[in-house]
Amino acid sequence: MGLTIDVPEGTDLGSAIRRAFLSLGCVRARVGGEGTLSSARLLCHDQRRMTSYEEDFNGPVEILSLDGEATLRGSAVDLRIHIVLTGPDGRGAGGLLVTGGVPVCNARITLDQD
Repeated sequence: MGLTIDVPEGTDLGSAIRRAFLSLGCVRARVGGEGTLSSARLLCHDQRRMTSYEEDFNGPVEILSLDGEATLRGSAVDLRIHIVLTGPDGRGAGGLLVTGGVPVCNARITLDQD
């Protein structure tokens, strides 16, 4: 069973995914999506230095790939979303989406129950 939602402009991406996940009534779901974000923060990894760092992208930024998982842990929804973005300057990066305060310009999200 799956669900596809169009996320309204100005909505926080993480909050929208959590609400959609809870409406499915499952304990784990695959998350995918496409669209544009007003801005985003990624947790990136530098393999040469073996360090992680957060990087901000001010938008609009295009989602090239969004793939991850939502899991119910007690009463909380844990999101682990891998995302690849490109900005208006053509610069791109991938990493884990840091949720909270990620406003959507236009996005479609799919959740598929595991």
